[in-house]
Amino acid sequence: MCSLPPELLDKVIDESWDDVSALKACSLTSRVLLPRTRTYLFETIFLNTATKFHVLCTDFPYLAQYVKRITISTRRRNPGKPIRGDRSFPALLRLIPPGQLEHLKFEACNLNDMRESSKQALSSHSFRSASVYTNCGISQDIADLCTVFKGSRNLHLDFNGVLKDLPTSSTLPVPKGGSLAKLTVEGYYWPLFQTIIQTGIYPFSVDDLKSLSVTMHHPNEVNELKQFLDLPLRSLQHLSIAYDCIALNISRNLCSLSMSIGVLGHSPITDSLGWCLKNLKRARQMFVETFTINITFWERRPTEIHPNVSQFWSKFAGVLSDSEFGSIRNISLIFSPVPLEGVEVRGLELYQGVVEREMAPLISRGLVTVCHETQTHS
Repeated sequence: MCSLPPELLDKVIDESWDDVSALKACSLTSRVLLPRTRTYLFETIFLNTATKFHVLCTDFPYLAQYVKRITISTRRRNPGKPIRGDRSFPALLRLIPPGQLEHLKFEACNLNDMRESSKQALSSHSFRSASVYTNCGISQDIADLCTVFKGSRNLHLDFNGVLKDLPTSSTLPVPKGGSLAKLTVEGYYWPLFQTIIQTGIYPFSVDDLKSLSVTMHHPNEVNELKQFLDLPLRSLQHLSIAYDCIALNISRNLCSLSMSIGVLGHSPITDSLGWCLKNLKRARQMFVETFTINITFWERRPTEIHPNVSQFWSKFAGVLSDSEFGSIRNISLIFSPVPLEGVEVRGLELYQGVVEREMAPLISRGLVTVCHETQTHS
């Protein structure tokens, strides 16, 4: 069977059946298809298949050295029941050398459903990055985040979900959590900010935080963000904010500043563009080198662009032309359509065309870049 063409072996693996794709590969490849030539199949291991993979590692000890990512996912509707495979998870993690694991992913999973031994086993590893996607009404406990990631240093954390509100004040000493290098947050994450503001070290230390990306959905969240930015974030270099109306007043130097706003084509200029202009002026005081505006076009079927749109971007270009921008080397305007059915790309193209016309002199000088979102990924 080993003489079969590689593409045929791939098809056999794809068509084989088990409960999780990672185990499809493990069960067939380990015993039949010379796994040493196909090590990429073992890079991601799922918690609910930990028992089977632990057995495989007993027979094939070298498999553990290829594991780079752990995924913990459950879409069950019966919270409180232990996750399948949880008992074998600590034993499996002990086979993986500290420092080898790169990424930890939680998807639709409540950490309260994990055994404490599994959380402690995760804390013995230092992850480079982690993603926590826990929408669907699942709320996470800040204490669990501290436990799982307390061994991680310079962590890149992407959190999109719900955190429980802060408990009542306690006289117990606050444990120091892992350290963050990059933080991306969306959802109900404000208990995380509030705890860090109060303690500085729990559930994460932000002394080495270099990049912060925040998506806000409510005006009340602005004050929390400003309090967070008032912390002595000595390493912060990159800041990205997705919210229409926020005025920044940051007394620190940044390498890059990114704003995300929504616009319409048929109506007069909204406040969001005015806020962007104000923040652009403030960017000069923060020694920003790159200022990015991510513009989402929210109109379904526009027939024409309002004259005020042209007037605003003409004013925007005038401010750039008349000012000494010092450290700013590039201003990027990135356009994208709203991901809703019925939104026509034609309207976005009309709006982008107006901006490019008003910005033409600055584009030719290389100060301003105007592009569509798809162009940024090409």
